[in-house]
Amino acid sequence: MIAKLVDVSIAYPHLEDDKFCASWNDADKTDKEVMRYDNYCCLVFNLLETLWKHCGGNPKRIEAIFFAREMVLRHKQWWKSQPNNLGGYEIPFHRYIDKIIKGE
Repeated sequence: MIAKLVDVSIAYPHLEDDKFCASWNDADKTDKEVMRYDNYCCLVFNLLETLWKHCGGNPKRIEAIFFAREMVLRHKQWWKSQPNNLGGYEIPFHRYIDKIIKGE
C-alpha cells in the first residue's frame, strides 16, 4: 500500500501539496482533481489504519515504518470533514489520529 500511495502521489503531485490539501473545506467537490483527492485520502487513512492494526496501535512502531504524523497533519482537513469516517474506522484508531492532530 505504501508503494501504491507513492505512485499515486508522483502521478498527481497536487495530492500532497499542502496548500491544495488545506483548501479541502472550500473546494468544489464536483471538480475532478478534488474528487481524486477525496479518494486519495481514503487510501491514505486506510493505509494508516492497516499500519495501526499491524503495529498494535503503537505510534513508535508505526513511525518506524511510515511517517504517519506528516500524512495525518497534511490531510487533516479531509479527515475532520468526513462524517463517514466515524463509522468507517474503529474508535481507538480515531483517538490515535485525533492525538496526532492535537499535537500530543
